[in-house]
Amino acid sequence: MRSSSFIKKFFLFFLALFLFSCAGSGEINRYNRNIRYFFNTIRSINRRVVTLSDGSTWKTNRLMIAVNLAEVMVVLEESVPVGYLYINNSKYNVSLIDGAFKINYGYLDQLTKVDTSANTFSLSNGTHWLTTPKNIRLINNWQSIPEVIISLDKTTIINPRKMEFANVVEITQSDSTKGK
Repeated sequence: MRSSSFIKKFFLFFLALFLFSCAGSGEINRYNRNIRYFFNTIRSINRRVVTLSDGSTWKTNRLMIAVNLAEVMVVLEESVPVGYLYINNSKYNVSLIDGAFKINYGYLDQLTKVDTSANTFSLSNGTHWLTTPKNIRLINNWQSIPEVIISLDKTTIINPRKMEFANVVEITQSDSTKGK
């Protein structure tokens, strides 16, 4: 009888541990920060270890099921080799095990408002942006998962989960008041 109770507790403990380890990290809750990012493809996967085509090897926070040559986006903290790997609309915590990679710089933010009639959108840092009618429809579809990256040169907005891009122009205060 006692061993049965022990086995149940042991099973429940490991079930809880498993569920906790499989849980996603949720949305990044720190926006308006500098990040590094790059795109790549998967060379191989071995449970929680992913090797990309550039030779870099990453450890994920949970079991990852994907196929070789699948496209991924890696978003890293500004100064350390840890961050997130996006694939198939999923997000995994990752840390670099080995290798080097080429990076782009940008900053992470969140969509707060999209105005499809004016082809504009706003970010949580208070900036306003202009794009084409085609791109504003694309950006409007991102509102359910509003995490976005603005490239360092401020010409591109990226949805990391969908790996979609749009060309943009930042609207300054003087630009928005010129027509008034």
